Amino acid sequence: MDVLTHLTQEHRKVEEMLAVLAESEPGEEREDTVAELEDALRTHMLVEEQFVYPIVKDDLGTEEFVGASNEHELTRAGLEELRNLIDQPGFGGAVEALAGGLHHHVDEEENQIFPALRDKAAAKIDALGDPDQLEVAVETR
Repeated sequence: MDVLTHLTQEHRKVEEMLAVLAESEPGEEREDTVAELEDALRTHMLVEEQFVYPIVKDDLGTEEFVGASNEHELTRAGLEELRNLIDQPGFGGAVEALAGGLHHHVDEEENQIFPALRDKAAAKIDALGDPDQLEVAVETR
């Protein structure tokens, strides 16, 4: 499996976690799910930023690169807001805002960026190798 397929599968897992959080009540399950979401997105974004986005910049252009990078910063802010409101009444709104931003980002990646990378930079994507090894690489940094 290539890194783009792996990242797409991770998108589905994040969507599932957000759906669980949207229905959650304050407590241990919510806290565990938020921690799992934070870990998953941290690793996912680092893999993209360190390995995939340089290819995006080189082969698709600065505009795509900057847009995707900015959306990651918004995601980090959304995660911080989620953490800050974990047991507060505004938590549901924070989940909704984060989910909306992520939906936009994922839609762009899966329908524009990833297909363009497969078309214009397939050899570079293949050269990245095993996605699990990329995750290990970012987790040990």
